[in-house]
Amino acid sequence: MITPSLTLERFKAIKTYFYENDSTDAYKEAFNEDVVVIDDMKQYTGINEILAWRREAYRRYSHTTTPIQVDISGDKITVIALVVGNFSGSPINLQFEFYIQNEKIIKLEIKA
Repeated sequence: MITPSLTLERFKAIKTYFYENDSTDAYKEAFNEDVVVIDDMKQYTGINEILAWRREAYRRYSHTTTPIQVDISGDKITVIALVVGNFSGSPINLQFEFYIQNEKIIKLEIKA
């Protein structure tokens, strides 16, 4: 296991995803304009959809997400995070697969 805070320092965009949840400006800096996020078998495309998805998820589940493990393999950075909130199965470890280009997130897939 790698200490997330140390490893995520190398990836400002991923660190922003986990620690700047309510900052629209920070998200616009972290995500590519045509970013794709896949979560719960639904696809969200573009920064505006991503922001709406994040706001709705926080409103609905009142959850926290804590990175606990980081794995770097080629162009994929996988973060295992403990997610605790108001949903069935909480707490749960989820896998966040990030793809970065030019220091911005171009794709994120969240898996159980």
